[in-house]
Amino acid sequence: MLKSPFLYIFLLLISFKISARDVTDTLFRADQPGKIVRTRINRDTVIPETQISSWLYSRTFQKTEALFDTAQINFVYIEPVKESNIFNISLGGIGQPVLYTEFDKRIKNNFLHWSVQCFKPYIVTHRDVTIYNTKSPYTRLYYVSGGNKYQQFHFTHTQNVNRNINLGLKYNIYSTEGFLLSQKSRNRLGSFWFDIQNYRYRNFTTVNFHSIKIDNNGGIIDGSYIFDSTDVDLRRIPTRLINTGNDIRLFNGLMNHEFAVLQGDERTAFFETGIRHEMMYYKTQRKYYDPSKTTYWDITNREVDFYANRFNKKRTSDTLSVREMTNNAGLFANIGKNKNLHISALVKYRQEFYNNYFSDTLFEYNNDTIVKTFYSTYRLSGNFLKNMLTFSCEISSSISQGYRKSDNSTYFEINYRHRLFSDTAIVSLNAEKSKTTPDYFLQNYYSNHYKWQSRWSPQERFGIGFQWSFPKHQIDFLIKSNIIKNYLWVDNQREWSVSSDNIDVLGVGVEKTQKIGKYFSVRAKLLYQNTNDTIIDIPQLAASTTLLLNTPLNFKSTGGRANLNVGIDCWFNTQYYLPDFDPALNQYFMQREKKYGNYPLVDIFVSAHIKRLVLFVRFEHLTSLVTKTTYINAFNYPIRPFNVKFGVSWTFYD
Repeated sequence: MLKSPFLYIFLLLISFKISARDVTDTLFRADQPGKIVRTRINRDTVIPETQISSWLYSRTFQKTEALFDTAQINFVYIEPVKESNIFNISLGGIGQPVLYTEFDKRIKNNFLHWSVQCFKPYIVTHRDVTIYNTKSPYTRLYYVSGGNKYQQFHFTHTQNVNRNINLGLKYNIYSTEGFLLSQKSRNRLGSFWFDIQNYRYRNFTTVNFHSIKIDNNGGIIDGSYIFDSTDVDLRRIPTRLINTGNDIRLFNGLMNHEFAVLQGDERTAFFETGIRHEMMYYKTQRKYYDPSKTTYWDITNREVDFYANRFNKKRTSDTLSVREMTNNAGLFANIGKNKNLHISALVKYRQEFYNNYFSDTLFEYNNDTIVKTFYSTYRLSGNFLKNMLTFSCEISSSISQGYRKSDNSTYFEINYRHRLFSDTAIVSLNAEKSKTTPDYFLQNYYSNHYKWQSRWSPQERFGIGFQWSFPKHQIDFLIKSNIIKNYLWVDNQREWSVSSDNIDVLGVGVEKTQKIGKYFSVRAKLLYQNTNDTIIDIPQLAASTTLLLNTPLNFKSTGGRANLNVGIDCWFNTQYYLPDFDPALNQYFMQREKKYGNYPLVDIFVSAHIKRLVLFVRFEHLTSLVTKTTYINAFNYPIRPFNVKFGVSWTFYD
């Protein structure tokens, strides 16, 4: 499976080596912070720093610092279901759909179509691309292997071609046969980007390809396995579906560039003005398939059909295709010696292409629709007090009379660095008010199991977020609040429903890392969530903690040195209604049969750090060994029982 990707990666590495004969320094010039300084150094005598200056592009395409530490002592195990140190909802296997436990992440606008939102942890868009500004070409290989052909492979390479150009690429694989029947997944991601910072011309471009193939089993039939998994052959446990799955292809690309037509004198009051263009293209294709019969025998020996409807008695083959092309064009102006103030006015033209084909025994449905919308967009951003204070603001509103005539949004963000308690604290505040017409396929859709024609009102949302970070003391405080009107969700009848009342969801979190003595450290995270409505299923309390022992190892015979890490990870969510999953909709939906939670999940890991190489082994879900209880990830979807994973992470600077 890895033979072909490795060949491509090898060829790309060879081309990068040829184009990067001189090592590049990545320090920013004080007078021109957007430029990269290039110097000639001897690779063999310079040990690169572990701190890499890096950044993301914000919503308004302003640089947001994202310090990246390459020191392997800070190595973090990659597992989407445990993203952000919170145990999320999933179907029990790598590559399978994920629903965030933190509500704010569920509704965050990430440019993905609703039919594939549950794969967000495996998908990269332009907002997820980090530009690494490295002193020498940086490469990282990461591989994990486990039982049932579990594999994770991550490859990242980035380098500064010259003083103005940075480029990088990423290739990820997630695959497993699964520990249950019909639980196979094969997910691949390819990402490429380059960033140009010239005197007059700036360009950030990224293209991202995704292939997602998963088998869906509908969950297990007999839930008693969850409470007693002693001597159970997992591959023989009956499931509600077989020979069912989703085949998804995704592509997203962005080109954001600007050219300064007029520039003032740097020695006096610098200013520049010019033209700006942003082009985004997103394509989503999904095919759902199942056999001609989707019935199973429940624990009372009664035949039950997983789906309430089947309009075509033949094998299901539902298709959905969405393409979106967006062009933003307008004028911009930068004012100040270091471009302290940025102003832009743009006109956006958005085209959405929807295609959905289905035929039943009597009729054919060919849903082929184009939605065109014009928007006016205004942006204002700046940095003052020697970059201690930064802010950005965007106002966008539809100026068309068509399908999205009522859409509008206002976004504001401010960040302030200040000295407090002998630390350089960072306060971040963001707020957004939006009104969005539901996706066209939420209004009109045809498939073998579901058909609907609705006229949902636009969703209105007001969200605010506050974060206060103390890097030296390693503590973060977080508050997020969302008020939503006309919120859409899938109810326990697997039908889309809307709440016309305001739904309030509040989240308050704190995360702290504390060193204890010379060798021990502990990290703890606590998230409290509260809502005024019963349709939002979230745990009131989600927590995680890590206890780590870090000790050096010295080898007298060779003079070598390594670091040994031994640690325990623990997660805990309070009891709540875990959702079920519908493969035909590719959506989690509400269930009201039983609540789950109030139990710990424990992993133990050991890792050896030798220079830039990390070898590790991880013993997952130790709780199931002790209690003979495996617990569940989602309704009728058990967590993978005790298993062992081996991995390696290797970083290169040449």
